[in-house]
Amino acid sequence: MLLVIIFLIIILIIYLIYCYIQNNNNNNKDEFNLYSSWNGYRLGDIVGGAGGTEPIKQLHNNKLFDNSIAKKYLEQCNNVKGDYKLLTNIVHDHCKSNNQNNQNTCIVHLRTGDIFDSWWSTMNINKINKMWNDELYDTKSMFKYYFSKNHYLQKIDKLNKINIQNIIILAGSHYKDDQNKNIFPNSSHYINLVKNLFQNNGFNVELRLGNIPDDDVCLVYNNKYFLPSKGQFTKILTKICEEKGNIII
Repeated sequence: MLLVIIFLIIILIIYLIYCYIQNNNNNNKDEFNLYSSWNGYRLGDIVGGAGGTEPIKQLHNNKLFDNSIAKKYLEQCNNVKGDYKLLTNIVHDHCKSNNQNNQNTCIVHLRTGDIFDSWWSTMNINKINKMWNDELYDTKSMFKYYFSKNHYLQKIDKLNKINIQNIIILAGSHYKDDQNKNIFPNSSHYINLVKNLFQNNGFNVELRLGNIPDDDVCLVYNNKYFLPSKGQFTKILTKICEEKGNIII
C-alpha cells in the first residue's frame, strides 16, 4: 500500500512539473486567425520581384485581385521592379478616401505566418522565447524576419520622446496553416510577446490581424508614424511612407 501511495505522489509531482513547464512556455495562450482570405496575394513580392513567377500567376488567376494595388502596379510598371514612386502614386489614388493621419498612433508591422508556422519553419515557442530574450541566434531559423525584445525597447524609448500613446499591431498570413486551419500558434505567441511589451510600458495596444493587405497598406500610408519589421511587405510599407514623408520609427 505504501509503495502505491509513493508511486501516486511521484506521478503527481511529475504532472505538476509538466504543467509548470507548459505554463512557462505558453505565457499567453491567445491564438489568432491571421489568414486574410486573399490566398496567395503577395504585394511585396510583386513589387520587389521576389518569388519568381508564382506571385504573378496567383495575381492573374484570382478575380479578387483585379482592382488590387499589386495588379495596378503590375499593369503600369513596364516590368520594372522596385519602382516605389509609381507604387506610392498608385497607393495614393487607391487610398485617397482614407486620410486619418493620426498624430499619437504608431502602426507596428510584424512579419508572421509562414516564417513561424509552416512545415519548413524551424520555429517553436521555446526557441521564440530564447530569441526574444537574445539568448539564441539560430542561423537555420527565420531570424532575418524577427526582432528581439531589446529592439522594441529601443523603439519604445523613441516613441515616448514624441509622446506616442497608441499602438496598432498589423500582422497576417497569405495562406492557411499546415492543417488548413486559421490558427497560427507560433505567430500568435510572438504577437503576444510584442503586444505585452508595449502594454507593460504604458501603451494602448490594438491588434489588427488577418486583414486584406491593401487595407493595411492604406492604414499605414495614411498614418504619420510607422514601425517596420522585416521582409518584402514591410519594405514596401516603409518605402511608401518615406515617399509621402511619414515618420519611420
